[in-house]
Formats: sequence, C-alpha cells, structure tokens
Amino acid sequence: LAERVLADPHVRMGDTFFARATAAEAFLLLGNLDRAETILRDALTLEDATLAARASASRQFDLLAEALEGERLGALAGKLRPPPVIFYSGHMFRPDQAAEGRITAGVRAWLEQSHSCIAFGAAAAGADILIAEAVLERGGELNLLLPFSSPDFVRHSVLPYGDEWLPRYEAVLAAATNVQFATDTSYVGDAGQFDYGNQIAMGLACLRAQHL
Repeated sequence: LAERVLADPHVRMGDTFFARATAAEAFLLLGNLDRAETILRDALTLEDATLAARASASRQFDLLAEALEGERLGALAGKLRPPPVIFYSGHMFRPDQAAEGRITAGVRAWLEQSHSCIAFGAAAAGADILIAEAVLERGGELNLLLPFSSPDFVRHSVLPYGDEWLPRYEAVLAAATNVQFATDTSYVGDAGQFDYGNQIAMGLACLRAQHL
C-alpha cells in the first residue's frame, strides 16, 4: 500500500504540505527513515504547513510511531506537533530598564525553548506588556483579553504605573491578532473583574490547545 501511495502522481509530484507529509508516512512504512525525515523537513517549510495542518499530520505520525516504535519515529512526530498555547499574567510595575531587561531576556529564552507562538492574556503595565511584546517580536499570535472597557483598563492598569506604558499598550493592542473583552461594562471597583477576565483567557487558551 505504501508503494502504491508513492506511485500516485498527487503524492509523487505534489507540492503541498499534505502531499509531502503523506509521502513521508509511506517512506516510514517502508523503513526509509532518512527519506521520510528529509521530506518532512521540506514539508514544514511550505506555506500551507499551518498549525491546523501540522496538528492533523502529527496525529497520523503518532499512530505510526506507536505501531512501528523507535525513538527516532517519536522525534519525527514531535517536529510536527504545534507549539504549546500559553496563558500569561504578570506583575505591574513602574518602568525600570534593568528589571525589564532581565524579564524580557527570560521571556524570550522561554519562548525560544518551548517554540511557543500563541498567547492569551491582558496588557497591563509591566510584565503583561513585556510578554506581549516578546510574543509579537517572534511573529506570534497574540490574543488579548481585557476584563472591561479599554479606557477604564488604561486608567486602572496602565497609567498608574507611568505614562511611558501607554504607547506600548497601544502598540500591542494595534498589533494583536485578536482583542476581546470579558464584559462590555466599566470597572466597578471589584477585583473579581480581573479574575473573571483571567479565567476567560485561560479557558480560551485551553480550547485553542485542545483544537490543535
């Protein structure tokens, strides 16, 4: 069956992610791991190698890895898996170049190590904005979830920590993939509104991770 698949012109001459992933699966079944790895590496560079496509293919490779066994097969499946989806929430503070440098370096290193590029959270002054900036710097997908209206959020979670944060807040808002609000109300002086916003953001992150 694998040989018949490789003889199919849609697979043999295909220049789509799914065509090449299918060819890699067939070569795995034929025991040619080197060829499978080369094709898969090439497939991941294609424009249609979206996170959803990778998620679908990774499930196929997991099944093959389970049936055929071997650490190298598991590593191949791992290359396909979408990156983890993160939820973030950080401390607010006034501008501090030294502290910001340390925090940003740590965030960048963690994102690089985990290959994370999808994030859900808010954009308060301090760590929130630093994390949001680092995600955007990587060309990632930033999903902002604010607990209530933006003007009130600025008044209570941005400006009290220094006017310098305002342009950075506006910049991450403008660059975000999605901006949503937990409610369409104003701030009513209840800390529970922030908790509610965080819980919705966490829920959205979990749903996105399950989908992938």
